[in-house]
Amino acid sequence: MASPIALTVVIPTYQRPLWIRRAVRSLAGQGRPPDEVIAVARDTDIPTHEAIDELQRANLPFVLRREQVTEAGFMPPVRAGLALAEGDVVAVMDDDAEAENGWVERLLPNYADATVGAVGGRCINMDTEDRPASVPDASR
Repeated sequence: MASPIALTVVIPTYQRPLWIRRAVRSLAGQGRPPDEVIAVARDTDIPTHEAIDELQRANLPFVLRREQVTEAGFMPPVRAGLALAEGDVVAVMDDDAEAENGWVERLLPNYADATVGAVGGRCINMDTEDRPASVPDASR
């Protein structure tokens, strides 16, 4: 049964066309995909806009929207994406992240409790396109 909670994922991106493709495709591969994804790139970042154009032509299981900003930095694209988001829950995902299988299914049930305002999660950073970064042992 699909969740009645609508999910928007905002992805701020800058000069990472390969990574935005990977991030969006990881969301497309979810058993329960987001309802919309908003990729926000700098207006001068033509290669990233071309990658987003390519993704918008693909058969994605969600609406992929694009926004652009002129101001440098991480927060301007986040703010722009949040302003456009239509979902009940809005997640911000880095452009160099990939959603693990089942990410949406694990995220949304937390919001069934009206006292929950925000949820954090595990992040796997990549050293290269093919190799996850090593994770320090938290028990030490």
